[in-house]
Amino acid sequence: MRDGRRIETIDNVDLDEERLIRGMVGRNLGAARPWALDAPEPSGDVLLDVQNLTAAGLDDVSFSVRAGEILGIGGLPDSGKDGLGEALFGLVMRQGLVVVEGKEIRPHDPVGAIRNGMSFVPADRRGASGLLTMSVADNVVSASLPRFSLAGVLRRGAIRREARAQVARLDARISHLAQKLGTLSGGNQQKIILGRSLITNPRVLVLHEPTRGIDVGAKAEIYQILRSIAQEGVAVILISSEIPELIMNASRVLVMRGGRISGELAGSDIDEQKILARAMTS
Repeated sequence: MRDGRRIETIDNVDLDEERLIRGMVGRNLGAARPWALDAPEPSGDVLLDVQNLTAAGLDDVSFSVRAGEILGIGGLPDSGKDGLGEALFGLVMRQGLVVVEGKEIRPHDPVGAIRNGMSFVPADRRGASGLLTMSVADNVVSASLPRFSLAGVLRRGAIRREARAQVARLDARISHLAQKLGTLSGGNQQKIILGRSLITNPRVLVLHEPTRGIDVGAKAEIYQILRSIAQEGVAVILISSEIPELIMNASRVLVMRGGRISGELAGSDIDEQKILARAMTS
């Protein structure tokens, strides 16, 4: 079904993911291929450098990410990966260095993290990320209010123009810019939240479970958005519990276990068996 109407009835023997996505979104998004098969070898500057990061659930974690790279972070639920985004963004007390293009991201300073080029999309879309009772337009600009105010007064015209541009860029389906975020589907909520991150002009974009709770069609669209962001030279960190999501989108995967990085996979070595082996064994 799409937009309240039955689009197609397909026998199971003829059903594949590409046809299902085409029916749900109304157009062909193309066959899904792992990002590592198509993306060039990352050769851009190192945008994020993490050294000896230690926090609750994390123990001496070090890695770097280059411009144009999608770095996947995988592991079991108790591996430490689920606290990595908050630690990088400075939301929790931590030790170690987190540096974006030579500028340190300090603990407990998410405003400074945004100012220094990092943006973070939490896993809890409804509880920690989206402002559900506020409009689409206000959600889009909520992390960049100084850009849209003059002498403390919000410039509503500028807000509407920017929100309209992000809605078009991300192909979010909304009725109008004043629509409350909580009335949108999960996939469209996530697109608006991504738009909010993108207008901060991040050099490093950290996403935790970006497709949790959204349908297969919206997932495919989110994946295309992440790839286009990387192609624009942003360093993307994809923290996910879904191994197929890592395989499809990461050019390199760090696997975590016991709060540490237990393995690194790149290119054609990224597969389910190898990710699970590094997630589960010493």
